[in-house]
Amino acid sequence: MAILKEESSGNLSGKLGRVGCRNTKHGTVMVQLPDVVVNPRTPKQQRGRLLLNHLTRFFTQIKPELPNAFEIKAPNHTDTNAFVSANYHGSYPVFLPELWRQNYASVLAPYRVTDGYLPSVEVVLSGSGYRTNISLDGFASGSDATVGDWAEAILENNDDYHPGDEIIYLACWQRVSPEGVPQVAAKSYRLVLDPGDERLASAVLPAEGFGVVDGFLGQPLSAGDAADGFAWIHYREQGGRFQISSQYLTVRDLSRAARYGTDEALAAAVASLKWDEINPF
Repeated sequence: MAILKEESSGNLSGKLGRVGCRNTKHGTVMVQLPDVVVNPRTPKQQRGRLLLNHLTRFFTQIKPELPNAFEIKAPNHTDTNAFVSANYHGSYPVFLPELWRQNYASVLAPYRVTDGYLPSVEVVLSGSGYRTNISLDGFASGSDATVGDWAEAILENNDDYHPGDEIIYLACWQRVSPEGVPQVAAKSYRLVLDPGDERLASAVLPAEGFGVVDGFLGQPLSAGDAADGFAWIHYREQGGRFQISSQYLTVRDLSRAARYGTDEALAAAVASLKWDEINPF
């Protein structure tokens, strides 16, 4: 196919097959263009494919628990697109064998799971457990505390929270299948800030996500069956639109994510694109 143009100077530009035009001070000369070889299996492309595979699979596992996760995203992008974009260049890349991906493999890592304009919920580890910056000043949760009691304590001590807002506790667990495939399970719990809610908090809110730590909402060290990864998320719906805080997963043990982010893991995962074994490690 020929693509040739005459410029205002009278010179030609463009190409004809593998012959191109180059303008010099002596005029237009014809040069042979190099062969263009497109290799879909370059190291960079294979690395990118493996990253994309894992990020997409991971978000598939948590998406049902966060139907509205990314308030901030490019036009026409889905939440999956936004999640991949937010984490593609993260500190914990994960490379898993191809057949693991086909068996719903995923590994917990400190991914950004939401992005929005509400202030982030801060999480720190203290001597008493993980605590947020959501103040519960003076509130003592007992077995008879209602959801409304929790809501009232939060509304009274935190100006950024309004009646009807939700605090979502996202809990994730790292599992391993009988075949040795790492998998992630997720569940979310929602506290709607309604002081009139008379349900017992202990019946609907897990102690691991809704405890009092140093006077703040958090996860006491004494909480049983605590999740392997978790996040507290501020969520608001208003006028048919939603707002959400930007949050990263807090992951207790990063050794597995670190293991599958090594050069050795990458090499094994790339090689597995041809392998039939379920577990090359």
